[in-house]
Amino acid sequence: MITEDNILIQIIRKVERLRKDVDKLFTIGNAPSSILPIKFNVKYYGAHGDGIHNDTAAIQAAINAAEAAGGGTVFFPVGTYPVLAPGSNQYALLIDSDKVRLQGEGTASILNEYPGSPQYSVMLGISADDVIVEDLFFDSSGGYDGLCIEAHDCNRLV
Repeated sequence: MITEDNILIQIIRKVERLRKDVDKLFTIGNAPSSILPIKFNVKYYGAHGDGIHNDTAAIQAAINAAEAAGGGTVFFPVGTYPVLAPGSNQYALLIDSDKVRLQGEGTASILNEYPGSPQYSVMLGISADDVIVEDLFFDSSGGYDGLCIEAHDCNRLV
């Protein structure tokens, strides 16, 4: 017999299943719970990922958007993303706000030095807490004696 109680129980069960599905959509692996589940795809900010174009400004724009949102995941789809620091001992990309994750798709998502990068430049500088870099390959084999990542004044850097 169908009663209001039976219908209410079915609705509650469906809501619980939906809640679990939504939780799966917004789970970011083993990230600190403080990182927001918002994704910022670098290609939406103009990155090409073709290994030819300088993608520095587009990637930094995605990082800046994640920082302005209070945190989030900057996502790198499969591709090669050349970055260029403005000078020696300077960063091509900088994370200076907390709760940002850079996430690629393993060794098929590559950050590398743009041709002509200054010597001793750094691809990624980090000066923030709760930062994760995951499944992103850094290639500094361009012969510019640069660093891939430089971090200071950080807590919970993964």
